[in-house]
Amino acid sequence: MTAKIISFLTGKELPNNKLTTDEKESIEVKLKREEKIKYAKAITDDLMMHIIHSCHHEGLNIGKPDPKVANKTFMDLGIFLEAFRGLIYRELDLEHPFHYLTDNYMFPQKDEKSGKTYSVIDYEGKKIVDREDNDEIEFEGENLDNDTDRLQPDSDK
Repeated sequence: MTAKIISFLTGKELPNNKLTTDEKESIEVKLKREEKIKYAKAITDDLMMHIIHSCHHEGLNIGKPDPKVANKTFMDLGIFLEAFRGLIYRELDLEHPFHYLTDNYMFPQKDEKSGKTYSVIDYEGKKIVDREDNDEIEFEGENLDNDTDRLQPDSDK
């Protein structure tokens, strides 16, 4: 007796012994991609909730139901969420529509004095630097990775 094989993605019955190796690999690739997408969505939502909670803890009303405050930040929060989701998708080698905006509005730019390369936004959408520049991009601010004096989340310091 053989069991029926049901496609997780479509719900359709698959022929048990009639799948070629390529068809089996194709199904496996699709399943792995769907699992990556579910993971990306879950981690993005979870981290966004932490960010919003942290903003509330700092006294900001981002995402609160008060229309006087929330209407000011609603669209900003939406674009931040999509940009963040695009970041997670890119990290997992998944495509996301926000990548178009990032790829067309963000550019690496080298500071001649420091020699560091930063990411900058071109609000007009015009090419402002050579896109073929492969210098390593450094983020502004302090390197907090090895800072043991820095307060940790949920720290009582």
